[in-house]
Amino acid sequence: MEGERNGGAAAVVCGDGRDACSCTETPKRRQQAVALGSTMSTDWGPVIVAVILFILFSPGLLFQLPARTRVMEFGNMSTSGISILVHSILFFCVLTILVIAIGIHIHAA
Repeated sequence: MEGERNGGAAAVVCGDGRDACSCTETPKRRQQAVALGSTMSTDWGPVIVAVILFILFSPGLLFQLPARTRVMEFGNMSTSGISILVHSILFFCVLTILVIAIGIHIHAA
């Protein structure tokens, strides 16, 4: 693609003279990309991390914060409303750190 100047405004055009909006991706180019093996793979990293953290942060499974009688209990298999809220906030924070800040990505074809 090449840029042309029209009265001070830059217009982006394709090599054959069409504007960039009409030539970005055509079915023929998509078929060529698939034939060459350059298909986009799916990122399974956030999905796998979310499932593992959902299991680990289930209130009462490994720990419960806050517990009914203490601040923290381990393996008591019970829950409360405030415990669900605390575990949801912990889940969101750890998921955000792992997926966005650290950038865990697993690409599968």
